[in-house]
Amino acid sequence: MAQTERPRIVSVEDDADVQDVLRGWLTPHFDFILMKDGEELLEDIEELDPDLVMLDIGLPGPDGLRLCQRLRHTPGLAEVPILIFTGRDDDEAFVSSLDAGASSFLLKPVDKETLLDKIEELIGPL
Repeated sequence: MAQTERPRIVSVEDDADVQDVLRGWLTPHFDFILMKDGEELLEDIEELDPDLVMLDIGLPGPDGLRLCQRLRHTPGLAEVPILIFTGRDDDEAFVSSLDAGASSFLLKPVDKETLLDKIEELIGPL
C-alpha cells in the first residue's frame, strides 16, 4: 500500500461510534486506516507500514494486548509506537498494556486535543 507524505496511523476499533469520532479527528492530519478486528490487522499490517498503531483492549478475536505482543515480535514492526486506547479504567489494564509492549495508554472517552497531544508525543510534531 502506497504511503502518503502524512504519518500513517492504523487503528483497530470495533465500536462504530468511536470509529466515527476517530475518523473525524484524525483523517485531517494523518493517513488514517481503521480496522474492525485484530485478524484484519494481522493479515495486512506489514503492507500498511504504520507510523503508529492504536489498539483497543476489548476487541473480538485477538484482543489488543495479544495484538500488541504479536506486533512487538514482528520484524520491522517491533519499534512502531503502539497506543492502547481503551475504556478499561483499572490498574490491571494499564500494567497489562505496558507488559504487552505498549508505548502508551489512553482512557476513553478522551478529548481531541489530548489524543492529538499523545500522538504527537509518540510520533513527533503534526
